[in-house]
Amino acid sequence: MTKILARLVISMGLLGACAFAGDTGPKTGAVQGMVFTTDANGSRSVLPGAKVSLNGPTPAETSADADGVGGIARNESCSR
Repeated sequence: MTKILARLVISMGLLGACAFAGDTGPKTGAVQGMVFTTDANGSRSVLPGAKVSLNGPTPAETSADADGVGGIARNESCSR
């Protein structure tokens, strides 16, 4: 009985691992933020037009808007 239960647990674990390994759908995400500098008093000053870069396997670049806000959205297929 113990051997049957052990085999069942191992089989369920392998089946679950195989199910997650097949996840090759599109991957999405976003990075958003505000670009600013802080003076000695702790006051913030936004940096409009600042270059914002995302480094990695698929690099991206944008610029902050007039309020210092910038973001990068991605929707890519997984390549395994």
